[in-house]
Amino acid sequence: MTRSKDAKNCTNYHWHVTGTIAGQVVNKKYCSITGDFLGEWGGDATPMNLNKSKVLRLKKKWHNGVKLSGYPDPSDPIFATNWVVSFRRIQERVQRSQLEK
Repeated sequence: MTRSKDAKNCTNYHWHVTGTIAGQVVNKKYCSITGDFLGEWGGDATPMNLNKSKVLRLKKKWHNGVKLSGYPDPSDPIFATNWVVSFRRIQERVQRSQLEK
């Protein structure tokens, strides 16, 4: 059986993202943050204009809408309301039926 040329190049989910991003509910598993997650939520998809460095920084400093560390920043109110997200590290095999989509 050959895979479709549009099939995901992913065999394991590594991240389970839950919460809300800019008012949209998220409860989904992703193979990578910089590829799959940014493909869906990056750029103009949200008012935060997410890119790789911004997502990695938010994942590290913010958890469920609460800033864990760092100095106050003028953009904190924007992230507090639009980034109520939790990233959980997982190791879960992608089902064969999902690979062919």
